[in-house]
Order: sequence, then structure tokens, then C-alpha cells
Amino acid sequence: MLFLACVLAAAAPTEAAAAGRGLARRAATLPDPAYLRVATWNVAAINNNPFEYWITHDDPKYNQMMQDVQAFLDEPGAADVAVSTAMLGELQAKMTEAGWDHVDEAVAEWRSQYAGRQIIAGFMKDKDLGKKRLMSMPDRTTNTINLASGQTATRPTAINCYGAEFASMEQWWAQWKGFMFDTKLSLASGKEATPSQLVGKISRAKYPALTEAEEAMSRPLSAICQAAFDGILVHMLNTVGGGAHKETWQPMRRQMCVALNSRKTHRTLAILSRSYADSDAIFLQEIWGDEIWGDVGRFREILGDSYADSDAIFLQEIWGDVGRYGEILGDSYADSDAIFLQEVSGAMVAQLREHPKLSRNFSLHVAPNDGKRDQISVLLLSRSRFDPASATSLNPAFDALLAGLGGDVPVWYQEPTYVLASFHGDTDGLATVPVVKAMAQLLAKQPAGTRHVFGMDANTYAVGSAKQQGVSEFAAEYRQLGLTSCWGDAPDPTNITTFNARTYLQPQLNKAVAYKDLASPGTGDKNPKDFLLFPRGSFGVESTTKDNTGQKAYVERQPFPTLTFPSDHGVLSSVLKLLPPPSPLASELRTARRSLRAAE
Repeated sequence: MLFLACVLAAAAPTEAAAAGRGLARRAATLPDPAYLRVATWNVAAINNNPFEYWITHDDPKYNQMMQDVQAFLDEPGAADVAVSTAMLGELQAKMTEAGWDHVDEAVAEWRSQYAGRQIIAGFMKDKDLGKKRLMSMPDRTTNTINLASGQTATRPTAINCYGAEFASMEQWWAQWKGFMFDTKLSLASGKEATPSQLVGKISRAKYPALTEAEEAMSRPLSAICQAAFDGILVHMLNTVGGGAHKETWQPMRRQMCVALNSRKTHRTLAILSRSYADSDAIFLQEIWGDEIWGDVGRFREILGDSYADSDAIFLQEIWGDVGRYGEILGDSYADSDAIFLQEVSGAMVAQLREHPKLSRNFSLHVAPNDGKRDQISVLLLSRSRFDPASATSLNPAFDALLAGLGGDVPVWYQEPTYVLASFHGDTDGLATVPVVKAMAQLLAKQPAGTRHVFGMDANTYAVGSAKQQGVSEFAAEYRQLGLTSCWGDAPDPTNITTFNARTYLQPQLNKAVAYKDLASPGTGDKNPKDFLLFPRGSFGVESTTKDNTGQKAYVERQPFPTLTFPSDHGVLSSVLKLLPPPSPLASELRTARRSLRAAE
């Protein structure tokens, strides 16, 4: 179970802090103290496969190509040729030379069960292959490999950001086998290995569709299936639409990799600074990408130049090209009082500590780390607003409330004015309610008058089930805790903040959605997942807006990300009006009314 949260308790500036760096410069633009401007955004993990999800693309050739791929898979006709064994002998020799077990059995299994099948009907659409994970499992470990240098190595395939081109099938095959078996990599783990060594045995206990014999030979058998799958993809993209996309699909892939991968951080930062610069608090979740090592200097430059006026910056889950986030944060959120990000690499923490401008302007607070992951949550707090000497970790108390859930949850307490939290739930949202309950328990122990805002990707669903957290059921839970949301006490299940669906260019075709069905109910991920929670009676909601354009505008029924909006979650922003604390008499009257209603 994976979830991520950041919690900050913040006070109004002390007299000493008020005299500190930056306050005079900010004074002319300070927001009305009667209002709190907050934003929450799951900026989303960087996807290694730029073709995996439908995006909104400004070039009609993209939609045409994706529809041609779909049509080819739906009705390949005479193009549904037999799976070839032309390269099988070379692959068998490579696996044997590498010392793999059960190679001959796997080759015999391939020849008897798969060779001669039609590439689409008999292979790509074989549901049993999908259930056995014979293609998706090796793809998971070799598609994009994190290196000790902070860079990545990519398998020669159509479904990642592999840099070279394939002028022919022969050229693709030479690159594929050379990469898998002859390329020694220095991994981020500190080990050295060829990509083929990362292909492991598939467990029958986890994937019971495998037979005992298939489990025993699953390593070489899955490598053969992976090679066939990659080859079919290249062949398909070169031939669909009568060969119309042979010269364009690889340049298009490079363009999408720039927009959705290598420059994602840059674009994210631009949106934040351009469109959300007047926010008092920004909650970001799931900032992903190990390529941060390669562009950390750019990220430091952007934070230092564009966020000197921020009161707090929270970094969470940074994996990937930081330049892309830099553009978005740098243009839209430069005047924010607090920025919450999650899953920051250890290298990034070190760079933040060493950066002359950031270390002068901000104090850095890092959650306890068990050393098992190079992703931790951190808080950057403006020295002009928050007194770093007063910060106290509440992790022992909060972790005790979260017993059994695990996760990375830094909790810091300063003064009894604000508690701000940012949270990224597990995929099915099943950890969301327990985390909110734990937070409510923690808040109950804080001094009277403490205000709380909780920005989150709750991962709730329009229609819940035993396996997925429903949004209406989630609302019932937070109401019982005395909380409400920017969407009120009863959020509309159709008020979605995600709109994405898988294409046919990824290993799990059973999850693909046809272009014509993108807007149909029950297809893809179209759900109300993002929230701002706070205690009922502490704030009034002046306005709440969704944004899937980076311009504080939301286009309904539009798949995203797009080439200009890099996340699969919309930005959610609210203007909250601070309400006066209830008088003792008012509290007594409310209690009396509740008692009367209960008696009735």
C-alpha cells in the first residue's frame, strides 16, 4: 500500500521573523488576511511510455495514427501474418550464453505453442498471455532502467523514450539484443547488470494462470515473448495506415517524450507560477522522476529565482526531468506562501541544503527515512514567516495513529495557527479514510483555534466497491469527522478531476479504450479524485476552480495530459474565507439542536 503525505503546522510570523528577509518586498502583494488561497495538484508520475494513455494532441496525425493502430488490431485482415521464428535461434544462443536455466524448454514451448500464430489474433490479443504477464512483467523491469548517474537506459522498443530510430526491422533487432545482453549498466542500486539480468522468474502464486512448467521456464519464455511483442509493435507502426506513419511515428514519439517526460517538470513549474502565483498554499502530489539528477541544477535555479517569495515549499515524489516542473512552478506559483511536493530523491535533498539562495530563504525539514527508498517528503519553510527553531516533529504520534499502513508521512508542528497537509493516496483509495481519521485524531490534540487544510489526491471513484473507495462513501466518512470540503458535504460524483484512458500501444490490451469510447461512462479513469478538506465552520468557500489547461480553465470531456498540461490530474484551487471561531454560546446551541434532533 502506497500513500504519501506532508503535514505542516504554521504560525503567523513572529516579530523577529517579520523583520527577516523578503517581508518588505512581499508587503505590497500580501493577500487579504481574511482569505486563504490554496491549491492542490497531483502532478503525476512520469510515464515511461508516451503512447500508453490517450492525450489531447494539437496535431491531427496523432489521432489518426492511434486510430489506425486500433483499426489494425481490431481487423488486421491479410496483415495478420504468422509470428516469425527467424530471430529465435539468435535469442536462444544469447540466453544460453548468459547461463539461463530452462532455455531449451522455453524455446520448445515457444515453437509448439506460439510459433506460427497470427501476430494479432493469436499473440497480441491472447488474453492468457496477459494473465500470465509474459510480456508486461519483463517490460516492467527493462522498459526504462534507473542508473547510478541519475540518467536512464531504455530498451529498444516503441513504448518508451528510446533515443535512436529503427530504420528497419533488422536494425531494431540488432539494437534490441545488443542492449539486452551486451550492455553493462551501473544501476541506481549500486549494482552492475545487463538488462537481461533484470528479467526475473514470474510467480505462479501471484499469477495463477501460469502452469508449473511455465513458471519454471518463465524467465526465458517471457524474454522471448517480450522480443516478439517489441518486434510486432515496430512492424505495426511501420505498416498501419498503409505505411502512412512509417516516417512520422518516431519523430512524434520524440516530441511527446519532450512534452510528457523530459520537459515535464519545466512545464509544471510554469503553470504553477503563471496561474497560481497568488495562492497562500499549494499542495502538490506525486512529482516523479529519477532524471532529477540530470537536471537538478535547473531545478535549483528555478526554485531559487522564482520561489524566493514563497513562505513554504513542500517537495514530494520528484522523479524525472526537473526542467519540466521548473517551467510550471516557475511561471505560476512564484508568490505562493506554501508549496507541497512529495517523494524527493536524496540527491535533491542534498542540493537543497547546499543551494545558497534557498538555504538562506528557507529552512528544510525532512521526514524520518528508513533508508529503503530514495524518495522522501520534505518541507521548505520561509524563514520570514516560520520560525525554524520552533519546529517540532509530530511523527511519533502520527505514525502511531497510522500503525499498519506504512508510508512516508512527515509531521511538523510549530505554533497553533495552521496545520496544512498534503496527501497522495494508494491507487484504489483504500488508505484515504484511515489517513484522514488519523489526521482528525491528531488535530483533536492541537490547541484550540488551530486551523487545518488538507489538500489531497484521495483516489476516490465515482462508483465505489469493495476494492475501490467511492466518493460518496468518502464524503460520509469525513462528515462524521466534522470535516467538509471545497466541494461541500456531498461532492458530485460526476464532477471529475481525472480523464485518462489506455491506448492500444501498451502491453495490457485488455485495458485499452477505443477512441470513440473515450467519453463513454465506465471507460478509463474519469473520477472525482482531488479534494481540499478542512473542519466545518473554520472556512467558507468563496470559490473553487478546476484546471486541466494550466490557464485556470477546465475543458470537460477532454483527455489529459496534453502537450501543454503534463499531468493526468487537474489542478484544484480554492479561495477560503476565514470564519470567526464559534462563541461558547453558539457551540452550546448547536449541541442542543443536535440533541433535540437525535431525540426526535
